[in-house]
Amino acid sequence: AAAEAGKKLAAPLVARAAQHAAAAGGNPGDAAVTLLAAELRLVASAIRFLEFPALASPEGGGDGGGEHPAMAVLSAAWPTLSQFNAAPWRALPQVVEALCEVYTRALLCAKHAAAPLLPHLLEALRDIFAQHHHPACADCLATAVEVFSTGGAGGGALGVMAPATVSHVADPAVAEALSNMLLSISQSAHACLSAAPIADRAETARGTFELAQRFALFAPALLLASPALHPLMQIAVAALGTMERDAVRAAVALLSIIVAPGEKAAASTTWQQGRAAVEAFMSSSGEGLVRAALAAGADTCPRHLVRPVAQLLHALQGAYPQPVNTWIVAVVSSPQFPSVAEPAGETERRMFCELALRQPPLPAARWSAMVVDFFLICRKEATADSLIAHQM
Repeated sequence: AAAEAGKKLAAPLVARAAQHAAAAGGNPGDAAVTLLAAELRLVASAIRFLEFPALASPEGGGDGGGEHPAMAVLSAAWPTLSQFNAAPWRALPQVVEALCEVYTRALLCAKHAAAPLLPHLLEALRDIFAQHHHPACADCLATAVEVFSTGGAGGGALGVMAPATVSHVADPAVAEALSNMLLSISQSAHACLSAAPIADRAETARGTFELAQRFALFAPALLLASPALHPLMQIAVAALGTMERDAVRAAVALLSIIVAPGEKAAASTTWQQGRAAVEAFMSSSGEGLVRAALAAGADTCPRHLVRPVAQLLHALQGAYPQPVNTWIVAVVSSPQFPSVAEPAGETERRMFCELALRQPPLPAARWSAMVVDFFLICRKEATADSLIAHQM
């Protein structure tokens, strides 16, 4: 009954969307795009009220034994929705964002019951992203990762992040599909973000990093074993050098959780087995990461991200103390740090290196606060007196 009611509720909206598409033809104008996107968002709003948690769990039919109302609506609408996965519609951000909102609502309502439709969703969003790099595709895919993990929206309370010690994708077929999707998205993003300045594609970078972070939280085994790990970390390091707020924030968050997933997670078998891949990246690119983080905090990153960058540096030092300390001294000792135009004073740079390498080390919170003070000195927002306080 709920499935039929949902289909009746969404049917007129889907029909109007199809009418707008047919009227627009192959060259839709702004008015047609706006109307079409509005109808798709109404479909998403209709699906929003079809959650039915008992049907979304594996015990209640989420294993494919029954049809969830949200899936019934999406299945009925699929012939219409699928045409928007193709040209010319998939090139239009407004349409793709609305389409992804429909898919996201369906995933959040149906959870594990969305498994039968998941391959079609992954294929459609992967192809759209490969062609046009819409960040909305990555956002929707990130929801899918959380929904199908044991610690995500499909396996516990919605929005509650379970520890990475228990989060994984239990269904082998779903795990393989998500792993393949991650590799495809990372390859497309790497090609896109390498071909042009990241600042020109800041939202694509943000969406890619947040997708990878969702894997680190809810399916770390897939991320750590993926060939996508190193390219993702490389473009995250490159993004640290931009002034784009959301891209830098997401890059710092991704790098932080990979380097320091948390005490319990780090002790888990998953992260212990995947540690070699992270260490391989640090061996080849660790100095570049430390250099980029120091330059971002002292010069380029938005002001409100100075503290997260300092905390990233602390995580790096905690995980790899000897090489990171060497790299910190090498970078900060340069008379041109953080920039040729406005270098920091020699006294301040020396004091910072002494405090950063101090034994016994400063407590974590105080170490990060000291780094923030040094960054503010480099930005001409504080004086050397700020560092003197940390010597006491």
